[in-house]
Amino acid sequence: MLRRPFPLMPREVLLSTLLVVTLSAEARAQSLGLVLLDVAPPNAPGNRWPEAEARTRAELESAGLSVAEVGARELDAQRSLDSLSRAARGRHAVAAARIVRFEHPASAEVWIVDEVTGKGTFRRVPLDELEPSQATSVVALSVVELLNASLLELRAGHVARGPQAPTEGVYRLVDRSLGESAPPYRVALRGGASVMGSPGGLGLTAGPALAFGLGLLPSLALEVDAAASVIQSSLSGPAGTERVGLGFARLELVWRSSAARRLQAQIGLGGGALFVWAHGTANDHYTAHEDFTACALPSAVASVALRVSRSFRLRVGSGAGFALPQVSLAMAGVSVARAGRPVLDGSLALEWVWAQESRSVQ
Repeated sequence: MLRRPFPLMPREVLLSTLLVVTLSAEARAQSLGLVLLDVAPPNAPGNRWPEAEARTRAELESAGLSVAEVGARELDAQRSLDSLSRAARGRHAVAAARIVRFEHPASAEVWIVDEVTGKGTFRRVPLDELEPSQATSVVALSVVELLNASLLELRAGHVARGPQAPTEGVYRLVDRSLGESAPPYRVALRGGASVMGSPGGLGLTAGPALAFGLGLLPSLALEVDAAASVIQSSLSGPAGTERVGLGFARLELVWRSSAARRLQAQIGLGGGALFVWAHGTANDHYTAHEDFTACALPSAVASVALRVSRSFRLRVGSGAGFALPQVSLAMAGVSVARAGRPVLDGSLALEWVWAQESRSVQ
């Protein structure tokens, strides 16, 4: 007897499975951001351009959007921007696009309806003396550029005025058009190593450095940083040997340049305190003491941050301060070094940043 290896799937189960798959695909398209592409025959003398439509679909999908076609049954005979907008709203699409080709003169009309910012855009693209493949590419890229230009106001912090909320795919498209620029950070934490020194007889000292930053405006931030010596400077004299450590804590108002794709420069002014401590080993007839002092430290800082991922940056910085009053180091009553005018420091740190996305939802 011949038997089927598997029983036939009941019709109800099959229909339910297809429904679940369809709904999942639609939900995924909505989360990415659905763009409708009008493939209905346009009014004369215009013509459809299937090759340009296919290239446009590929460009939009490569940017992280989902694309679906809309035909004559969902559009009115006028083929207006309003009918395109109604079709987009009926499908909960973030945008809709139409391409119409003309033979004389060789050109194409590109229509964009942006349902996130509530705008409609039209462009006539001349195609004289272009090879067919070039013309197809120019038109497809024009569709993406027009949609980008319409959506760019999302990154300016404007409230979305259209009926559809911006999606993951919409922000990905805008970020790609901006060259993956990083939005200004709201909070930053960094840790690394610092080298400190001061003319006047002291050698270099080195130790850990920590900092915290809070973004106030896109171009301004408030930062607190601190460092302390682990590797100390050594002074020698007839009375013995003295080891000196430096440390500081300061608060700065920092101006930040616009975040480029990889680099951001920062300059700040502020102040804090310089800490100096000393301990030593005495020779015969002398007694060793430990000492600690602190003084005011007006400072200026500068740094460059290199973006290594969306959340981490490598930051190289330097600072200069002026101790008030100047610190004098003595052995057996004799001054052997001075510190604080100026105090110089350099640092290399890994910085974690949290950036506030300007995603406005109506």
